[in-house]
Amino acid sequence: MTLLTELPAWLSLPPGRSSSPEAVIAAPFALPVIQAMAAQQAPATGMVALFTTGAAPALLGEHPCLYLDPNPLPLLALTLQLHGPTPAQIASALSRLLAQPYRGRPWGQYLQSLYLTSCPACWRPAMVQDYRWQGAPPTLIAKQVRCDFCDFQGETHADADDQARAAEVAPGPSLRWEMLARVAPVEDPLRARVEQALGFYTPRNLWGLWQTLRILDETELSREERRALQWLLAIALWQGSSLAGQDDLLWQAALRRPRRFRERNLWLLLHEALEQVQQQTGRVGHARG
Repeated sequence: MTLLTELPAWLSLPPGRSSSPEAVIAAPFALPVIQAMAAQQAPATGMVALFTTGAAPALLGEHPCLYLDPNPLPLLALTLQLHGPTPAQIASALSRLLAQPYRGRPWGQYLQSLYLTSCPACWRPAMVQDYRWQGAPPTLIAKQVRCDFCDFQGETHADADDQARAAEVAPGPSLRWEMLARVAPVEDPLRARVEQALGFYTPRNLWGLWQTLRILDETELSREERRALQWLLAIALWQGSSLAGQDDLLWQAALRRPRRFRERNLWLLLHEALEQVQQQTGRVGHARG
């Protein structure tokens, strides 16, 4: 099978009513959406035997091709499963991304500082694994803490410092405009969908995700490494939203922010996503080779 190295058909489609949660979130953020693989770039004989979520085989004349639904994530995953960098190369690329300078510190250190708190048991610095929000508008009520000093791990109430820190980190008007402009111009029919999508993130995670994307743009990487980090960030983009992990019943009525949700630690999310991408990269290509 010949894999497209440059995707010729780009299509921006608003997700339909029956779209998956991943598609609803991914499409507004303008990840590339492919309509179909060009038939002439597929082998002349033999059906393509590679499948990912949302993919189905199709036959155009004598040429098989792989048709993908409007969710762009399977295409990115398929690309990396065929010709992705090694797990060590992906880990190195993420390390370089997190080592990029931001306000006098490596970006990774700055990102970790967004989730620091005091351990309720020993009062030394500890990492917040996630925050619990509830109500409309959402109110920060609790946090899951892990302390490396005294081994405390558990949920405790969110105090005034947590409330203040949550309010401090938020995209300003100019950054929010940049987010919208990068994805959809003012006249674009997707604009309203993009504005809705921004509401599924806490200000802290929205700011952290967007800064990570901006820093990725400025980081020197090979095309394969960049694709791997794009996939990694796409996973974090979904898992970092307030919709991740919600009951399927949420999607049957209307797309809305849930009354109860957890704000995941973006630093931890990036490393969880790294493990997922490392497990998949080059898997199909290596098996065929």
